[in-house]
Amino acid sequence: MIMRTFKNTSKKFITKENLEYRLFHLSTAFYFMIILMLLYGVLADHYYSWNNISNIFNQAAPLLVLACGQTLIVLMQGTDLSVGAMVNVIGVLWFTWLNLGLPLWLSVLFCLMAGAVFGFLNGAIAAFPGLPVFIVTLGTQNIFRSAALLISGDKTLYNSVYSFRFMINTGFIGISWSVWIALFCFLLTWVLLRKTPFGAKVTGAGGNPETLLLSGASIRKTKILAFMYAGFMTAIGAVLLCCRIESVNPKAGNGLEFNSIA
Repeated sequence: MIMRTFKNTSKKFITKENLEYRLFHLSTAFYFMIILMLLYGVLADHYYSWNNISNIFNQAAPLLVLACGQTLIVLMQGTDLSVGAMVNVIGVLWFTWLNLGLPLWLSVLFCLMAGAVFGFLNGAIAAFPGLPVFIVTLGTQNIFRSAALLISGDKTLYNSVYSFRFMINTGFIGISWSVWIALFCFLLTWVLLRKTPFGAKVTGAGGNPETLLLSGASIRKTKILAFMYAGFMTAIGAVLLCCRIESVNPKAGNGLEFNSIA
């Protein structure tokens, strides 16, 4: 019923004129991007080579996963400023567990669980009435950033296992497994937002909270679950980033929160 309500509401705003207006205003940025790509192709001999394209894909994969989680927060009219710091602390924890001899699969599982717990912390605090998400995540950003520095001793941690190179250097039809994982996270997020009641609740919490409350849904619960999903995605992004560079610096994720929002 919730999904039907918001779908019927959205149809009133998506008209042919509205769609043409959006496409017209998006076209300037689109054509500018095409011009830049053509310019780079002329100036750089290997710009269109598959090695360069696959390298761009591998670099963009962690950011795509972070953006998937950030999307839910933005839809609820918030911005999660703790994403970059969360990448730092999860990466530091992962390499600490690996260096202590923890099995790879178990350490990755702990990372995913840590991301969900950190997301729950953000959501539980941000769900209180009158607390802006911006202020809450700014506070947890400093907590996560400080924790990463303390655990690592402000030093870069190193670890190199075959699975790291396997994720980046091998894959399917020439695309690395890290990119496939990022695309899967993108598809999962799209299905979650467009095809499930939870996605309708997330959209309603940001766009029409009164209707969501009248439908009997809980905005507080929706916000907590959205932050947990964002934390889970952040953990996956942190793992992919560490696999690519085979190390982790307690400051490596600084600034990623703004890139994920963009």
